[in-house]
Amino acid sequence: MKNPSAKTAVAVIFFVLLPFTGGKYYVNSKADADKLKKAPDTASHELWGKVLAKRVDKSGKRGLVDYDGLKKEKEDLKNLRAYLDYLGAFDPDKLKNKKEKLAFWINCYNAAVVAGVLNFKPEKSVKDVKDFWRRVIVHVGKKEYSLGDIENTILREMDEPRIHWALVRASKGCAALLAEPYTAGKLEEQLTKQEKDYLVGRKQAYLDRKKKALMLSSLFYWYGADFVRAAGTKLSYVKKYLSEDDLKFLEDNPVSTKYIKYDWSLNKQEK
Repeated sequence: MKNPSAKTAVAVIFFVLLPFTGGKYYVNSKADADKLKKAPDTASHELWGKVLAKRVDKSGKRGLVDYDGLKKEKEDLKNLRAYLDYLGAFDPDKLKNKKEKLAFWINCYNAAVVAGVLNFKPEKSVKDVKDFWRRVIVHVGKKEYSLGDIENTILREMDEPRIHWALVRASKGCAALLAEPYTAGKLEEQLTKQEKDYLVGRKQAYLDRKKKALMLSSLFYWYGADFVRAAGTKLSYVKKYLSEDDLKFLEDNPVSTKYIKYDWSLNKQEK
């Protein structure tokens, strides 16, 4: 007779080691042909909105997530899973315009990140999970995408640099996770507010006159080409958020560009 406790021990060891083995984690099921055939013509983010409204802090500008509460609440987990499965059965070719596409893929990315955190259970940072951005996979229509695929091969190709204030990398250094989904109708308003809240409210783009340095979020370092493509230079991109005195100082003095250290701490609500 085989020892059942030995089986249990192996299973437990495997579960503990899973985040470090390099295995993929699929956040949703692959839709069969029948589901794809019945897919709606318009994307709905209502279920994701229910999760956000209940589990994202609205009191400050950090948009911290109640991961512990989400893990314990069956209804919230059910809504998250149902939303991700809904995305799996949706044909993205049905998205009619750029705003619909941006809203769809931003929501998809953020929901998959939350699901990835719930699965891998990092204590301090998603950086503790090896290759998190490649290992978290979401089915959409007939294809599957990693988080990196969504960000780099879909969203960044759409020439909208403000996505970087909307994509939430499960870290306190990123912009806040909104307590509502992105929608085509509100997208301009949402992205504009996200940018100002992050760059001005969180001091992620400012002039340090003593150091003669333009201080920018590390996002400007990692994704500099996106901002340069949009405005010509990184300075040109953030000029509208600098004061008249700052702009005069820039005209009269040589200034270097320095980058603010990114906080990779997990964006979880502390109890």
